[in-house]
Amino acid sequence: MPRCGDGKQQKVTHFNCLKALYPKIAEELDDQRNKCITGENVLPSYKEKLWFICPYGHHYQSRLSNRTFLNRGCPKCAKRGKTSFAEQAVRFYLQKCDAKLQSCQTEPFTRKEVDILLPSCKSIVEFNSLYYHTTVNGRRPAADLKKVYKLIQYYRVYIIQEEGTTLPIQEHPLIRIFYAPVFSLTEKICCKYNDLIYKLLRTLFPERDYYPNIDIMRDQLLILQQYIFNEIEDSFEKHYPLLAADWHPIKNGTLTPSMFHSNSLYKFYWICRSCGRTYQMSIANRIKVNPDTCPNCCHKSQKYKSSLLCENYPFLKLFWSIPLNQCSFSQVHVSSEKIGIFELLDGRIVSVSIHKLSAWLHSHPNSRPEEYLEKQWKISNKQISSLK
Repeated sequence: MPRCGDGKQQKVTHFNCLKALYPKIAEELDDQRNKCITGENVLPSYKEKLWFICPYGHHYQSRLSNRTFLNRGCPKCAKRGKTSFAEQAVRFYLQKCDAKLQSCQTEPFTRKEVDILLPSCKSIVEFNSLYYHTTVNGRRPAADLKKVYKLIQYYRVYIIQEEGTTLPIQEHPLIRIFYAPVFSLTEKICCKYNDLIYKLLRTLFPERDYYPNIDIMRDQLLILQQYIFNEIEDSFEKHYPLLAADWHPIKNGTLTPSMFHSNSLYKFYWICRSCGRTYQMSIANRIKVNPDTCPNCCHKSQKYKSSLLCENYPFLKLFWSIPLNQCSFSQVHVSSEKIGIFELLDGRIVSVSIHKLSAWLHSHPNSRPEEYLEKQWKISNKQISSLK
């Protein structure tokens, strides 16, 4: 029978067991690895390490008392709150040169948590951002300074320091500081960080014949997938479920719209519900623009009075085939690149591109739609005849 935190034997009942008091934590217990220990036969104060599986499938060990009383959860999911995109960008390219790199780990000699540890070259990279390393946010320069001087007893320390952070380090052969601007996801700032990371790689790995191509703007989705795994409560998907439905299920990798806030500036891939094209846009901008169109559609539909086909050419409803089209006539956009099925008055069926039909009607305002449909039917019929 497992023991409670004070070391005294206590009887576990249906009222004081983990399952009764902390049912959500009990559900995360890994029954296969914990052998005979389950949520029904262990107390919440149990201090030995147990195996858990978080809702996102991560396996990890933790003291049960830390989970119940200190509210600690999956360390992999918690990594998001302990790091920044800029730090993870540095890690992303360093890992291409050293696959054994460790991130957000406790260093074994000093027991200090470091940003990036490279055991192969006895080096540590610390990223001192303005947001996390100021007195306002609880990180005093004195504590950072003490940590650095402890680390240089065992490693060479490289510090990337954003403007505004104050770390009065004296010159030392085992300390190298790289000064950087405050990070923001813009072309200008990312170019400066690309150059900084390249200098860092040249310093850490001087004997390499080649270095990875560095482009933070291009690789931002791959960088995000390094440390973002869990959903958030106040997510974009929760507030804008209809817009979240346009999220590209493949090109965004493991990232989902439930993992980011509505003001996120990272650029993701979307599928236009009108023309079906794929395009890139940040979540913050996706909320501002027309929800039914993409940049390609917006450009094409500028010459029309409305983005809907039914409002520009209502007479086309007479030819719209209800049983053969997957969507209703009122939902079709004038710049859509999808194929529409139209039925002539004599029963012949014609399939045409919506945006091409709209463009023809716009350039021939005095013509009837039957003329274009007849022309397309003859072209299609000629192609079929040539195959016989």
